[in-house]
Amino acid sequence: MNIKTFAIIAILGLAAPAITDLVINNQAHAEEPQLTEPLGGFSDGLWTVSLWQENNLYNYSVKNHQTGATLFLSSPEQSIDGDNRIYTWRYNSTDYQVSWQPSNPRMINLQVIGPNGKQVLNRVLPKRFN
Repeated sequence: MNIKTFAIIAILGLAAPAITDLVINNQAHAEEPQLTEPLGGFSDGLWTVSLWQENNLYNYSVKNHQTGATLFLSSPEQSIDGDNRIYTWRYNSTDYQVSWQPSNPRMINLQVIGPNGKQVLNRVLPKRFN
């Protein structure tokens, strides 16, 4: 064998582990499940929203820490607006909305829209717990 053959074998031998690692890591990332809705607890200190799945229902609980008021709702209407996933729960002619971007799973936007169609609350809440 000549020197070029040894050089090619050496390069391929050194590159094989890196190529294998790249292929395996890309497959591992491709197999990670993509969240279809936000889950966990989101809070800014004044408002806390908890979102979870139970018995095939998507549930929403919100608490105002200043007043102590709480609300629990389930089974929202779901819609998509560009990159945003919007979940709307209705109660007493008021819409409670959580919008979320799968590309930014650690933040939600909480909106409350009154019966007259006016926005009552609009807060960005970071994820605080699972």
